[in-house]
Amino acid sequence: MVPGGGEEGASIFDQDSEQSKPLLGDDYDRDGASSAALPAGAKKKVAEYLSAAEESVSVVHRVLHGLYGHLPREDVPRIVWLSLTLFAIIGGFWLLDSLKDTVLEGTVGLEYQPRAKLVSVAVTLLLVIQYNRLVDSCSKPTLFYILGACYTLLFLLVSLVLRTAPLGLANWGTRPARVVGWVSFVAIESYGSLAVALFWAFTNATVDLEAAKASYGLVIAGAQIGAIIGSTAATLPMHNESLHVWHLYAAGGLCPALMALLVRGYVLFFGNNLPRERLTNVQGTVDSALNGLKLVLRHQYVALLFGISCLYEVVLTILDYQMKVLGVEMFRETAGDEADEHMASLMGHFGQTTNSLSLIMSLFGTSLCVRLLGLRKTLRIFPTLLVVAVVTSFFAPSLSFLFVAVAILKGLTYALNEPCKEMLYLPTSDAIKFKAKGWIDVFGSRCAKGVGSFVTLSSRGDRRRLATYGGVASFLISLILLGVSYVMGGHFDALIKSGEIVGAGEDGDDSGNAGAPPSHRGDGLGTTGGVELPPPASGDEASRQWRGRGAGAGGWSERPSLGSERPSLSTRQTVDV
Repeated sequence: MVPGGGEEGASIFDQDSEQSKPLLGDDYDRDGASSAALPAGAKKKVAEYLSAAEESVSVVHRVLHGLYGHLPREDVPRIVWLSLTLFAIIGGFWLLDSLKDTVLEGTVGLEYQPRAKLVSVAVTLLLVIQYNRLVDSCSKPTLFYILGACYTLLFLLVSLVLRTAPLGLANWGTRPARVVGWVSFVAIESYGSLAVALFWAFTNATVDLEAAKASYGLVIAGAQIGAIIGSTAATLPMHNESLHVWHLYAAGGLCPALMALLVRGYVLFFGNNLPRERLTNVQGTVDSALNGLKLVLRHQYVALLFGISCLYEVVLTILDYQMKVLGVEMFRETAGDEADEHMASLMGHFGQTTNSLSLIMSLFGTSLCVRLLGLRKTLRIFPTLLVVAVVTSFFAPSLSFLFVAVAILKGLTYALNEPCKEMLYLPTSDAIKFKAKGWIDVFGSRCAKGVGSFVTLSSRGDRRRLATYGGVASFLISLILLGVSYVMGGHFDALIKSGEIVGAGEDGDDSGNAGAPPSHRGDGLGTTGGVELPPPASGDEASRQWRGRGAGAGGWSERPSLGSERPSLSTRQTVDV
Protein backbone atom coordinates (compact mmCIF):
# COMPACT_ATOMS: atom_id res chain seq x y z
CA MET A 1 0.00 0.00 0.00
CA VAL A 2 1.32 3.40 -0.91
CA PRO A 3 0.93 6.43 1.32
CA GLY A 4 -2.55 7.73 1.36
CA GLY A 5 -4.28 5.26 3.61
CA GLY A 6 -7.57 3.54 3.09
CA GLU A 7 -8.59 0.04 2.19
CA GLU A 8 -6.67 -1.24 -0.83
CA GLY A 9 -8.72 -1.18 -4.01
CA ALA A 10 -11.41 1.13 -2.66
CA SER A 11 -12.13 4.05 -4.96
CA ILE A 12 -12.68 7.61 -3.85
CA PHE A 13 -15.38 7.76 -6.51
CA ASP A 14 -17.23 4.58 -5.42
CA GLN A 15 -20.36 5.00 -3.36
CA ASP A 16 -19.46 2.02 -1.17
CA SER A 17 -16.11 3.47 -0.08
CA GLU A 18 -15.37 4.79 3.38
CA GLN A 19 -15.81 8.34 2.18
CA SER A 20 -19.39 7.62 1.14
CA LYS A 21 -20.51 5.83 4.31
CA PRO A 22 -23.61 7.29 5.98
CA LEU A 23 -23.05 10.69 7.49
CA LEU A 24 -25.14 9.80 10.54
CA GLY A 25 -22.91 9.44 13.58
CA ASP A 26 -23.13 7.02 16.45
CA ASP A 27 -25.60 9.29 18.26
CA TYR A 28 -28.31 9.03 15.58
CA ASP A 29 -29.90 6.17 13.73
CA ARG A 30 -31.27 6.40 10.18
CA ASP A 31 -34.58 7.84 11.46
CA GLY A 32 -32.86 10.53 13.52
CA ALA A 33 -33.32 8.73 16.85
CA SER A 34 -30.85 9.87 19.50
CA SER A 35 -29.41 8.26 22.59
CA ALA A 36 -29.98 11.62 24.22
CA ALA A 37 -33.48 12.96 24.56
CA LEU A 38 -34.30 15.54 21.90
CA PRO A 39 -37.51 17.32 21.07
CA ALA A 40 -39.46 15.71 18.23
CA GLY A 41 -39.06 18.81 16.04
CA ALA A 42 -35.27 18.82 16.49
CA LYS A 43 -35.03 15.12 15.62
CA LYS A 44 -36.97 15.67 12.45
CA LYS A 45 -34.83 18.62 11.36
CA VAL A 46 -31.60 16.69 12.04
CA ALA A 47 -32.88 13.73 10.05
CA GLU A 48 -33.89 15.94 7.11
CA TYR A 49 -30.55 17.76 7.13
CA LEU A 50 -28.48 14.59 7.21
CA SER A 51 -30.64 12.94 4.56
CA ALA A 52 -30.14 15.91 2.24
CA ALA A 53 -26.40 15.90 2.91
CA GLU A 54 -26.12 12.20 2.13
CA GLU A 55 -28.04 12.69 -1.09
CA SER A 56 -25.68 15.51 -2.12
CA VAL A 57 -22.63 13.36 -1.42
CA SER A 58 -24.19 10.51 -3.39
CA VAL A 59 -24.76 12.77 -6.38
CA VAL A 60 -21.16 14.02 -6.24
CA HIS A 61 -19.87 10.44 -6.10
CA ARG A 62 -21.97 9.45 -9.09
CA VAL A 63 -20.74 12.44 -11.10
CA LEU A 64 -17.09 11.83 -10.25
CA HIS A 65 -17.38 8.12 -10.93
CA GLY A 66 -18.98 8.90 -14.28
CA LEU A 67 -16.19 11.34 -15.21
CA TYR A 68 -13.17 9.39 -14.02
CA GLY A 69 -14.21 5.80 -13.35
CA HIS A 70 -12.46 3.73 -10.67
CA LEU A 71 -9.59 5.54 -8.91
CA PRO A 72 -8.38 3.87 -5.68
CA ARG A 73 -7.87 6.13 -2.68
CA GLU A 74 -4.37 4.82 -2.01
CA ASP A 75 -3.26 6.00 -5.47
CA VAL A 76 -4.58 9.55 -5.12
CA PRO A 77 -1.46 10.99 -3.38
CA ARG A 78 0.75 9.53 -6.09
CA ILE A 79 -1.43 10.89 -8.90
CA VAL A 80 -1.47 14.32 -7.24
CA TRP A 81 2.32 14.27 -6.91
CA LEU A 82 2.73 13.36 -10.58
CA SER A 83 0.33 16.16 -11.47
CA LEU A 84 2.42 18.62 -9.43
CA THR A 85 5.56 17.49 -11.24
CA LEU A 86 3.98 18.06 -14.64
CA PHE A 87 2.63 21.35 -13.27
CA ALA A 88 6.23 22.51 -12.67
CA ILE A 89 7.41 21.31 -16.09
CA ILE A 90 4.57 22.78 -18.13
CA GLY A 91 4.21 25.95 -16.05
CA GLY A 92 7.86 26.85 -16.51
CA PHE A 93 7.85 25.84 -20.15
CA TRP A 94 4.79 27.96 -21.01
CA LEU A 95 6.28 30.99 -19.31
CA LEU A 96 9.50 30.56 -21.27
CA ASP A 97 7.70 29.62 -24.48
CA SER A 98 5.59 32.79 -24.29
CA LEU A 99 8.87 34.75 -24.14
CA LYS A 100 10.70 32.68 -26.75
CA ASP A 101 9.54 34.55 -29.84
CA THR A 102 9.77 37.89 -28.02
CA VAL A 103 13.45 37.27 -27.29
CA LEU A 104 14.05 36.08 -30.85
CA GLU A 105 12.28 39.13 -32.29
CA GLY A 106 14.23 41.52 -30.06
CA THR A 107 17.66 40.02 -30.79
CA VAL A 108 17.69 38.20 -34.13
CA GLY A 109 14.38 39.06 -35.78
CA LEU A 110 11.20 36.98 -36.10
CA GLU A 111 11.87 36.42 -39.79
CA TYR A 112 14.60 34.00 -38.68
CA GLN A 113 12.19 31.81 -36.72
CA PRO A 114 11.95 29.11 -39.43
CA ARG A 115 15.76 28.89 -39.49
CA ALA A 116 15.82 28.74 -35.69
CA LYS A 117 13.48 25.75 -35.78
CA LEU A 118 15.76 24.02 -38.29
CA VAL A 119 18.76 24.69 -36.03
CA SER A 120 16.82 23.20 -33.11
CA VAL A 121 16.41 19.98 -35.13
CA ALA A 122 20.18 19.57 -35.46
CA VAL A 123 20.81 20.37 -31.80
CA THR A 124 18.03 18.06 -30.67
CA LEU A 125 19.53 15.19 -32.66
CA LEU A 126 22.70 15.45 -30.58
CA LEU A 127 20.71 15.76 -27.37
CA VAL A 128 18.49 12.75 -28.03
CA ILE A 129 21.53 10.57 -28.83
CA GLN A 130 23.04 11.48 -25.48
CA TYR A 131 19.64 11.01 -23.80
CA ASN A 132 19.43 7.42 -25.12
CA ARG A 133 22.86 6.68 -23.68
CA LEU A 134 21.85 8.11 -20.30
CA VAL A 135 18.72 5.92 -20.26
CA ASP A 136 21.02 2.89 -20.18
CA SER A 137 23.58 4.23 -17.74
CA CYS A 138 21.46 6.21 -15.23
CA SER A 139 18.43 5.50 -13.08
CA LYS A 140 15.23 7.17 -14.23
CA PRO A 141 15.12 9.72 -11.36
CA THR A 142 18.74 10.63 -12.08
CA LEU A 143 17.72 11.60 -15.61
CA PHE A 144 15.40 14.21 -14.09
CA TYR A 145 18.16 15.51 -11.84
CA ILE A 146 20.61 15.91 -14.74
CA LEU A 147 17.98 17.59 -16.92
CA GLY A 148 16.90 19.95 -14.14
CA ALA A 149 20.42 21.04 -13.25
CA CYS A 150 21.59 21.63 -16.82
CA TYR A 151 18.58 23.63 -17.99
CA THR A 152 18.30 25.69 -14.81
CA LEU A 153 21.91 26.86 -15.21
CA LEU A 154 21.42 27.55 -18.92
CA PHE A 155 18.20 29.55 -18.50
CA LEU A 156 19.61 31.62 -15.64
CA LEU A 157 22.68 32.41 -17.74
CA VAL A 158 20.50 33.54 -20.66
CA SER A 159 18.43 35.74 -18.32
CA LEU A 160 21.61 37.45 -17.12
CA VAL A 161 22.69 38.11 -20.71
CA LEU A 162 19.26 39.53 -21.57
CA ARG A 163 19.64 41.93 -18.65
CA THR A 164 22.85 43.52 -19.95
CA ALA A 165 22.44 46.56 -22.20
CA PRO A 166 24.98 45.67 -24.91
CA LEU A 167 23.79 42.06 -25.39
CA GLY A 168 20.22 41.98 -24.10
CA LEU A 169 16.84 43.27 -25.25
CA ALA A 170 17.81 46.87 -24.44
CA ASN A 171 19.94 46.76 -27.59
CA TRP A 172 17.31 47.42 -30.25
CA GLY A 173 19.49 46.30 -33.14
CA THR A 174 18.42 42.91 -34.54
CA ARG A 175 20.93 40.83 -36.48
CA PRO A 176 21.62 37.11 -37.00
CA ALA A 177 24.96 37.33 -35.16
CA ARG A 178 23.26 37.85 -31.76
CA VAL A 179 23.82 34.37 -30.39
CA VAL A 180 21.66 34.79 -27.30
CA GLY A 181 18.47 34.72 -29.41
CA TRP A 182 19.43 31.41 -31.04
CA VAL A 183 20.53 29.83 -27.77
CA SER A 184 17.33 30.91 -26.02
CA PHE A 185 15.09 29.56 -28.78
CA VAL A 186 16.82 26.18 -29.04
CA ALA A 187 17.10 25.76 -25.26
CA ILE A 188 13.41 26.40 -24.63
CA GLU A 189 12.25 24.07 -27.42
CA SER A 190 14.60 21.25 -26.42
CA TYR A 191 13.70 21.56 -22.72
CA GLY A 192 9.99 21.27 -23.40
CA SER A 193 10.48 18.19 -25.54
CA LEU A 194 12.95 16.36 -23.29
CA ALA A 195 11.26 17.08 -19.95
CA VAL A 196 7.75 16.17 -21.11
CA ALA A 197 8.94 13.04 -22.93
CA LEU A 198 10.86 11.87 -19.86
CA PHE A 199 7.91 12.57 -17.55
CA TRP A 200 5.46 10.55 -19.62
CA ALA A 201 7.91 7.70 -20.14
CA PHE A 202 8.37 7.60 -16.37
CA THR A 203 4.60 7.69 -15.77
CA ASN A 204 3.69 5.16 -18.48
CA ALA A 205 6.09 2.66 -16.92
CA THR A 206 4.16 2.71 -13.62
CA VAL A 207 0.49 2.48 -14.69
CA ASP A 208 -1.78 0.27 -16.75
CA LEU A 209 -4.61 1.07 -19.18
CA GLU A 210 -7.39 1.36 -16.59
CA ALA A 211 -5.20 3.60 -14.43
CA ALA A 212 -4.45 5.81 -17.42
CA LYS A 213 -8.14 6.15 -18.29
CA ALA A 214 -9.01 7.22 -14.73
CA SER A 215 -6.05 9.44 -13.89
CA TYR A 216 -4.41 10.93 -16.99
CA GLY A 217 -7.09 13.59 -17.29
CA LEU A 218 -6.38 14.67 -13.71
CA VAL A 219 -2.62 14.72 -14.32
CA ILE A 220 -3.14 16.85 -17.45
CA ALA A 221 -5.45 19.18 -15.49
CA GLY A 222 -2.70 19.97 -13.00
CA ALA A 223 -0.32 20.65 -15.87
CA GLN A 224 -2.77 23.03 -17.53
CA ILE A 225 -3.15 25.02 -14.32
CA GLY A 226 0.61 25.51 -14.44
CA ALA A 227 0.39 26.48 -18.09
CA ILE A 228 -2.28 29.09 -17.35
CA ILE A 229 -0.15 30.57 -14.57
CA GLY A 230 2.94 30.58 -16.79
CA SER A 231 1.25 32.18 -19.78
CA THR A 232 -0.50 34.73 -17.54
CA ALA A 233 2.84 35.70 -16.00
CA ALA A 234 4.13 36.51 -19.49
CA THR A 235 1.61 39.38 -19.70
CA LEU A 236 2.81 41.08 -16.48
CA PRO A 237 5.35 43.46 -18.11
CA MET A 238 2.41 45.17 -19.85
CA HIS A 239 0.96 46.12 -16.44
CA ASN A 240 4.13 46.68 -14.40
CA GLU A 241 6.86 48.89 -15.85
CA SER A 242 9.41 47.70 -13.27
CA LEU A 243 9.03 44.09 -14.43
CA HIS A 244 11.04 43.10 -17.49
CA VAL A 245 11.29 40.08 -19.77
CA TRP A 246 14.54 38.92 -18.18
CA HIS A 247 12.84 38.76 -14.75
CA LEU A 248 10.25 36.35 -16.09
CA TYR A 249 12.91 34.42 -17.95
CA ALA A 250 14.81 33.84 -14.71
CA ALA A 251 11.60 32.74 -12.94
CA GLY A 252 10.89 30.23 -15.68
CA GLY A 253 14.48 29.06 -15.51
CA LEU A 254 14.03 27.93 -11.91
CA CYS A 255 11.22 25.52 -12.83
CA PRO A 256 13.54 22.72 -14.06
CA ALA A 257 15.11 22.73 -10.58
CA LEU A 258 11.63 22.51 -9.04
CA MET A 259 10.89 19.54 -11.32
CA ALA A 260 13.99 17.74 -10.05
CA LEU A 261 13.04 18.42 -6.42
CA LEU A 262 9.54 17.03 -6.96
CA VAL A 263 10.93 13.88 -8.55
CA ARG A 264 13.20 13.48 -5.54
CA GLY A 265 10.15 13.76 -3.32
CA TYR A 266 8.37 11.12 -5.42
CA VAL A 267 11.30 8.76 -4.87
CA LEU A 268 11.17 9.33 -1.10
CA PHE A 269 7.40 8.94 -0.67
CA PHE A 270 6.44 6.52 -3.46
CA GLY A 271 9.63 4.53 -3.93
CA ASN A 272 7.72 1.29 -4.55
CA ASN A 273 6.15 2.79 -7.69
CA LEU A 274 9.32 3.48 -9.68
CA PRO A 275 10.11 2.04 -13.10
CA ARG A 276 12.43 -0.93 -12.91
CA GLU A 277 16.07 -0.25 -13.75
CA ARG A 278 18.32 -2.13 -16.11
CA LEU A 279 21.67 -0.38 -15.95
CA THR A 280 24.43 -1.26 -18.41
CA ASN A 281 27.87 0.14 -19.03
CA VAL A 282 27.50 1.61 -22.50
CA GLN A 283 29.89 4.53 -22.36
CA GLY A 284 31.25 5.27 -25.81
CA THR A 285 28.88 2.94 -27.68
CA VAL A 286 27.03 4.51 -30.58
CA ASP A 287 24.81 1.44 -30.96
CA SER A 288 23.09 2.04 -27.63
CA ALA A 289 22.37 5.66 -28.53
CA LEU A 290 20.68 4.53 -31.75
CA ASN A 291 18.63 1.68 -30.23
CA GLY A 292 15.57 3.90 -29.92
CA LEU A 293 15.71 4.79 -33.62
CA LYS A 294 16.09 1.11 -34.52
CA LEU A 295 12.97 0.27 -32.54
CA VAL A 296 11.00 2.93 -34.44
CA LEU A 297 12.10 1.48 -37.78
CA ARG A 298 11.70 -2.16 -36.73
CA HIS A 299 8.10 -2.17 -35.49
CA GLN A 300 5.12 -1.02 -37.52
CA TYR A 301 3.23 -0.14 -34.33
CA VAL A 302 6.03 2.19 -33.20
CA ALA A 303 6.27 3.73 -36.68
CA LEU A 304 2.55 4.50 -36.50
CA LEU A 305 3.14 6.01 -33.06
CA PHE A 306 5.70 8.25 -34.73
CA GLY A 307 3.01 9.42 -37.17
CA ILE A 308 0.44 10.04 -34.44
CA SER A 309 2.98 11.98 -32.37
CA CYS A 310 4.62 14.10 -35.07
CA LEU A 311 2.46 14.74 -38.14
CA TYR A 312 0.17 17.24 -36.45
CA GLU A 313 3.22 19.27 -35.39
CA VAL A 314 3.86 20.17 -39.04
CA VAL A 315 0.37 21.60 -39.43
CA LEU A 316 0.35 23.47 -36.11
CA THR A 317 3.77 24.97 -36.86
CA ILE A 318 2.45 26.42 -40.12
CA LEU A 319 -0.76 27.77 -38.58
CA ASP A 320 1.09 29.15 -35.54
CA TYR A 321 3.60 30.99 -37.74
CA GLN A 322 0.81 32.47 -39.85
CA MET A 323 -0.80 33.82 -36.69
CA LYS A 324 2.45 35.33 -35.40
CA VAL A 325 3.29 36.98 -38.73
CA LEU A 326 -0.10 38.65 -38.79
CA GLY A 327 0.35 39.74 -35.16
CA VAL A 328 3.80 41.26 -35.73
CA GLU A 329 2.59 43.17 -38.79
CA MET A 330 -0.35 44.59 -36.88
CA PHE A 331 1.65 45.65 -33.80
CA ARG A 332 4.44 47.21 -35.84
CA GLU A 333 1.85 49.46 -37.42
CA THR A 334 -0.10 50.27 -34.26
CA ALA A 335 2.36 50.04 -31.33
CA GLY A 336 5.68 51.21 -32.77
CA ASP A 337 8.52 50.83 -30.23
CA GLU A 338 6.27 48.86 -27.86
CA ALA A 339 5.58 46.17 -30.44
CA ASP A 340 7.65 43.58 -28.50
CA GLU A 341 5.63 44.08 -25.30
CA HIS A 342 2.34 43.92 -27.20
CA MET A 343 3.43 40.75 -28.98
CA ALA A 344 4.44 39.18 -25.66
CA SER A 345 1.05 40.16 -24.24
CA LEU A 346 -0.73 38.62 -27.25
CA MET A 347 1.15 35.35 -26.80
CA GLY A 348 0.40 35.46 -23.08
CA HIS A 349 -3.32 35.81 -23.75
CA PHE A 350 -3.02 33.08 -26.36
CA GLY A 351 -1.52 30.80 -23.71
CA GLN A 352 -4.28 31.69 -21.27
CA THR A 353 -6.96 30.85 -23.82
CA THR A 354 -5.31 27.63 -24.95
CA ASN A 355 -4.68 26.31 -21.48
CA SER A 356 -8.07 27.35 -20.08
CA LEU A 357 -9.74 25.31 -22.82
CA SER A 358 -7.35 22.44 -22.15
CA LEU A 359 -7.99 22.58 -18.39
CA ILE A 360 -11.76 22.41 -18.85
CA MET A 361 -11.43 19.54 -21.30
CA SER A 362 -8.97 17.58 -19.16
CA LEU A 363 -11.15 17.92 -16.05
CA PHE A 364 -14.48 17.08 -17.61
CA GLY A 365 -13.85 15.44 -20.97
CA THR A 366 -10.64 13.44 -21.29
CA SER A 367 -11.39 10.46 -19.08
CA LEU A 368 -15.09 10.47 -19.94
CA CYS A 369 -14.43 10.62 -23.67
CA VAL A 370 -11.87 7.79 -23.67
CA ARG A 371 -14.00 5.51 -21.50
CA LEU A 372 -17.26 6.10 -23.40
CA LEU A 373 -15.93 6.17 -26.97
CA GLY A 374 -12.89 3.99 -26.49
CA LEU A 375 -9.36 4.94 -27.44
CA ARG A 376 -9.86 3.83 -31.03
CA LYS A 377 -12.60 6.38 -31.78
CA THR A 378 -11.14 9.09 -29.58
CA LEU A 379 -7.93 9.04 -31.63
CA ARG A 380 -9.89 10.26 -34.67
CA ILE A 381 -11.39 13.36 -33.07
CA PHE A 382 -8.32 15.61 -33.21
CA PRO A 383 -7.28 14.78 -36.82
CA THR A 384 -10.85 15.39 -38.00
CA LEU A 385 -10.99 18.82 -36.36
CA LEU A 386 -7.52 19.58 -37.73
CA VAL A 387 -8.72 19.00 -41.29
CA VAL A 388 -11.73 21.27 -40.68
CA ALA A 389 -9.52 24.04 -39.24
CA VAL A 390 -7.03 23.88 -42.12
CA VAL A 391 -9.74 24.13 -44.76
CA THR A 392 -11.45 27.01 -42.97
CA SER A 393 -8.21 28.93 -42.35
CA PHE A 394 -7.37 28.74 -46.05
CA PHE A 395 -10.44 30.83 -46.82
CA ALA A 396 -10.27 33.09 -43.73
CA PRO A 397 -6.59 33.72 -42.79
CA SER A 398 -7.27 36.54 -40.33
CA LEU A 399 -5.49 37.07 -37.01
CA SER A 400 -8.70 36.66 -35.02
CA PHE A 401 -9.65 33.37 -36.69
CA LEU A 402 -6.15 31.91 -36.47
CA PHE A 403 -5.95 32.94 -32.80
CA VAL A 404 -9.14 31.02 -32.00
CA ALA A 405 -8.42 28.05 -34.28
CA VAL A 406 -4.85 27.47 -33.10
CA ALA A 407 -5.89 27.93 -29.45
CA ILE A 408 -8.62 25.29 -29.79
CA LEU A 409 -6.33 22.87 -31.65
CA LYS A 410 -3.51 23.24 -29.15
CA GLY A 411 -5.97 22.93 -26.28
CA LEU A 412 -7.22 19.64 -27.72
CA THR A 413 -3.64 18.56 -28.30
CA TYR A 414 -2.81 18.86 -24.61
CA ALA A 415 -6.12 17.64 -23.19
CA LEU A 416 -7.12 14.87 -25.60
CA ASN A 417 -4.50 13.97 -28.20
CA GLU A 418 -1.55 13.81 -25.80
CA PRO A 419 -3.22 11.54 -23.19
CA CYS A 420 -4.43 9.22 -25.97
CA LYS A 421 -0.96 9.13 -27.48
CA GLU A 422 0.55 8.24 -24.10
CA MET A 423 -1.93 5.39 -23.63
CA LEU A 424 -0.72 3.93 -26.92
CA TYR A 425 2.65 3.27 -25.25
CA LEU A 426 1.12 0.99 -22.60
CA PRO A 427 1.36 -2.28 -24.63
CA THR A 428 5.05 -1.64 -25.40
CA SER A 429 8.35 -2.60 -23.79
CA ASP A 430 10.34 -0.37 -21.46
CA ALA A 431 12.92 0.12 -24.22
CA ILE A 432 10.21 1.59 -26.46
CA LYS A 433 8.76 3.68 -23.60
CA PHE A 434 12.07 5.38 -22.90
CA LYS A 435 14.39 5.02 -25.91
CA ALA A 436 12.03 5.00 -28.88
CA LYS A 437 9.81 7.57 -27.19
CA GLY A 438 12.83 9.83 -26.79
CA TRP A 439 13.43 9.73 -30.53
CA ILE A 440 9.75 10.21 -31.35
CA ASP A 441 8.83 12.96 -28.88
CA VAL A 442 12.09 14.88 -28.94
CA PHE A 443 13.83 14.41 -32.29
CA GLY A 444 10.72 13.43 -34.25
CA SER A 445 8.77 16.38 -32.94
CA ARG A 446 11.63 18.75 -33.77
CA CYS A 447 11.88 17.27 -37.27
CA ALA A 448 8.15 17.74 -37.79
CA LYS A 449 8.41 21.36 -36.71
CA GLY A 450 11.43 21.67 -39.00
CA VAL A 451 9.34 20.47 -41.93
CA GLY A 452 6.69 23.01 -41.02
CA SER A 453 9.36 25.70 -40.83
CA PHE A 454 10.68 24.67 -44.24
CA VAL A 455 7.20 25.23 -45.67
CA THR A 456 6.93 28.64 -44.01
CA LEU A 457 10.45 29.52 -45.14
CA SER A 458 9.55 28.76 -48.76
CA SER A 459 6.97 31.56 -48.64
CA ARG A 460 9.87 34.08 -48.39
CA GLY A 461 7.87 36.38 -46.13
CA ASP A 462 4.96 36.73 -48.56
CA ARG A 463 1.77 36.42 -46.53
CA ARG A 464 -0.35 35.24 -49.48
CA ARG A 465 2.24 32.72 -50.58
CA LEU A 466 2.46 31.48 -46.99
CA ALA A 467 -1.31 30.94 -46.88
CA THR A 468 -1.24 29.07 -50.22
CA TYR A 469 1.80 26.84 -49.66
CA GLY A 470 0.97 26.29 -46.02
CA GLY A 471 -2.68 25.54 -46.72
CA VAL A 472 -1.96 22.85 -49.32
CA ALA A 473 0.75 21.16 -47.24
CA SER A 474 -1.37 21.30 -44.07
CA PHE A 475 -4.40 19.79 -45.80
CA LEU A 476 -2.45 16.83 -47.21
CA ILE A 477 -0.67 16.10 -43.93
CA SER A 478 -3.92 16.35 -41.96
CA LEU A 479 -5.53 13.76 -44.22
CA ILE A 480 -2.55 11.43 -43.74
CA LEU A 481 -2.81 11.86 -39.97
CA LEU A 482 -6.50 10.99 -40.08
CA GLY A 483 -5.71 7.78 -41.96
CA VAL A 484 -2.93 6.86 -39.52
CA SER A 485 -5.30 7.33 -36.57
CA TYR A 486 -7.76 4.83 -38.09
CA VAL A 487 -5.04 2.19 -38.55
CA MET A 488 -3.44 2.85 -35.15
CA GLY A 489 -6.70 2.36 -33.28
CA GLY A 490 -7.14 -1.10 -34.77
CA HIS A 491 -3.59 -2.12 -33.88
CA PHE A 492 -4.02 -0.94 -30.29
CA ASP A 493 -7.26 -2.87 -29.77
CA ALA A 494 -5.66 -6.03 -31.18
CA LEU A 495 -2.69 -5.73 -28.80
CA ILE A 496 -4.91 -5.18 -25.76
CA LYS A 497 -7.04 -8.24 -26.61
CA SER A 498 -4.02 -10.48 -27.21
CA GLY A 499 -1.97 -9.18 -24.28
CA GLU A 500 1.08 -8.87 -26.52
CA ILE A 501 3.88 -6.44 -25.58
CA VAL A 502 5.51 -4.78 -28.59
CA GLY A 503 9.30 -5.05 -28.40
CA ALA A 504 9.37 -7.49 -25.45
CA GLY A 505 12.59 -9.46 -25.22
CA GLU A 506 14.51 -7.28 -27.67
CA ASP A 507 17.79 -5.48 -26.97
CA GLY A 508 17.95 -6.89 -23.47
CA ASP A 509 14.45 -5.80 -22.61
CA ASP A 510 12.40 -8.29 -20.60
CA SER A 511 9.17 -6.35 -20.53
CA GLY A 512 7.25 -9.40 -21.50
CA ASN A 513 6.71 -9.91 -17.80
CA ALA A 514 6.39 -6.22 -17.09
CA GLY A 515 3.21 -6.87 -15.16
CA ALA A 516 5.15 -8.68 -12.46
CA PRO A 517 6.52 -6.97 -9.41
CA PRO A 518 10.25 -6.21 -9.39
CA SER A 519 11.12 -9.20 -7.22
CA HIS A 520 9.43 -11.52 -9.73
CA ARG A 521 11.01 -10.15 -12.89
CA GLY A 522 14.12 -12.22 -12.87
CA ASP A 523 16.51 -9.31 -13.44
CA GLY A 524 17.20 -8.82 -9.75
CA LEU A 525 16.89 -5.09 -10.18
CA GLY A 526 13.67 -4.26 -8.37
CA THR A 527 13.66 -0.71 -7.14
CA THR A 528 11.72 -1.22 -3.94
CA GLY A 529 14.26 -3.14 -1.91
CA GLY A 530 13.60 -6.38 -0.04
CA VAL A 531 14.42 -10.02 -0.74
CA GLU A 532 14.43 -11.26 -4.33
CA LEU A 533 11.84 -14.02 -4.66
CA PRO A 534 12.06 -16.86 -7.21
CA PRO A 535 10.22 -16.13 -10.46
CA PRO A 536 6.67 -17.45 -10.57
CA ALA A 537 5.32 -20.05 -12.93
CA SER A 538 4.47 -18.86 -16.39
CA GLY A 539 1.08 -18.25 -17.97
CA ASP A 540 -2.28 -18.48 -16.23
CA GLU A 541 -0.83 -20.34 -13.25
CA ALA A 542 1.50 -17.42 -12.53
CA SER A 543 -1.37 -14.97 -12.80
CA ARG A 544 -3.40 -16.99 -10.31
CA GLN A 545 -0.44 -17.16 -7.93
CA TRP A 546 0.06 -13.36 -8.01
CA ARG A 547 -3.62 -12.62 -7.41
CA GLY A 548 -3.94 -15.33 -4.78
CA ARG A 549 -1.20 -14.04 -2.49
CA GLY A 550 -2.51 -11.87 0.32
CA ALA A 551 -1.01 -8.48 0.96
CA GLY A 552 -0.04 -9.61 4.41
CA ALA A 553 2.19 -12.29 2.89
CA GLY A 554 4.11 -9.73 0.93
CA GLY A 555 2.46 -10.53 -2.40
CA TRP A 556 -0.13 -9.02 -4.66
CA SER A 557 -3.51 -8.07 -3.27
CA GLU A 558 -6.49 -9.99 -4.55
CA ARG A 559 -7.83 -6.87 -6.23
CA PRO A 560 -5.38 -4.82 -8.33
CA SER A 561 -5.34 -1.29 -7.01
CA LEU A 562 -6.00 0.41 -10.34
CA GLY A 563 -8.83 -1.74 -11.58
CA SER A 564 -6.91 -3.66 -14.26
CA GLU A 565 -7.20 -7.36 -14.93
CA ARG A 566 -3.46 -7.84 -14.65
CA PRO A 567 -1.47 -6.78 -11.59
CA SER A 568 -0.60 -3.10 -11.72
CA LEU A 569 2.74 -1.61 -10.82
CA SER A 570 1.07 0.49 -8.15
CA THR A 571 0.58 -2.64 -5.98
CA ARG A 572 4.24 -3.73 -5.79
CA GLN A 573 5.22 -5.27 -2.49
CA THR A 574 8.29 -7.18 -1.34
CA VAL A 575 9.28 -9.20 1.69
CA ASP A 576 11.35 -6.96 3.96
CA VAL A 577 14.57 -8.31 5.39
